[in-house]
Amino acid sequence: MYDLGRAVEKEEELKLAVATAKVIKDTLSTSLEKFIDALVYIAGFFAILESKLTLLANSLDDKPKKSHYFKCKDKASYIISSCHHYIAAIPNCVTDLRAIPDEYDKNYVQQWLSEKNIDIKNQKISLLEWGNQLFKNTEKFKKLL
Repeated sequence: MYDLGRAVEKEEELKLAVATAKVIKDTLSTSLEKFIDALVYIAGFFAILESKLTLLANSLDDKPKKSHYFKCKDKASYIISSCHHYIAAIPNCVTDLRAIPDEYDKNYVQQWLSEKNIDIKNQKISLLEWGNQLFKNTEKFKKLL
């Protein structure tokens, strides 16, 4: 026995699953990949910086230390600006993450079907009720045959 309401529900749930997979694949995956690439770049930067600083710390010559100091001094405004940009972006990221509901109606399709009214013979009934009546009548018709 078929139930039109269930069929519509399953079709809508399938559409939702496909849309969700597409969002995850196209948006979330791309964003995560870019974020991971940035972290890899930053980790590489710090690995090189650590190596250079270790060499400088162990060096007895002051000339490379001064050279490194002036290189860092020249890049300081860019680094500070980047840090400010990062810190300014954090509240937006936190807000976006907090906007994702922890609890949600996992079966919104059934709720929608029960709330969506249609006119059948000048009578307002829900799509879910109409589907149930339709298939009950079909079952009665089958029994007559």
